[in-house]
Amino acid sequence: MSPVRTAQLSGLSSPAPRAPRSPWPLAVTLIVVVLLLGWWFLLRPQWQTLRALPELDGFASSRAAVEAEMSKLKQLTEDYTALTATDRKRLDLALPQGQDIPNLLAQLEGIAETTGFAITDLGFASGNQAGEGVPVRDEVGNITSPLSPGANVETMVQELRVNMVIEGGEYGALKEFIAAAQESIRLLNLSSVTFTTKSAGSGEVSYTLNFHTVFLPS
Repeated sequence: MSPVRTAQLSGLSSPAPRAPRSPWPLAVTLIVVVLLLGWWFLLRPQWQTLRALPELDGFASSRAAVEAEMSKLKQLTEDYTALTATDRKRLDLALPQGQDIPNLLAQLEGIAETTGFAITDLGFASGNQAGEGVPVRDEVGNITSPLSPGANVETMVQELRVNMVIEGGEYGALKEFIAAAQESIRLLNLSSVTFTTKSAGSGEVSYTLNFHTVFLPS
């Protein structure tokens, strides 16, 4: 029996070892995923909040408007502080605390004497029910008040009606009396005027005038 031949392995080469896989692709992928998640959950809400805020131009215009109003208030305060005692007294006469009938009567008597009339009858009546008031308004309809800057601009005032009868002057003097009354320190507005002849042929005429004025509740 012939001997078994063994395989000749010396001529065969062993397989080359595999190169290790690089970890960089996986690392880059993880970094990208982390950045996306961070933007979605952290930065995205902040970005949406910033986009929802008004533009800076709106803030600038609002701030400019507020500064302008503050400047006006400051100027009004300075003007009131600069008023002399005489100016404040005139303000008190124009819109007094309470009806201040003595001063009102003195003004009317002075106007009557200057224009050549005599007051033969004079009466006063409250024009408002208790607790009611009329806001004082300027030429353009804004509520105003000659009170201190810290006072409520919507302070309600009371109305006082003045009914008077005057005699002794001509029609031209009557117009002078009415003009002087409406230009007096006290705020007087004429609501009606009527005239009657005292006796036939005498030429003597009496005039009935109805004014209304305002005052602050005392």
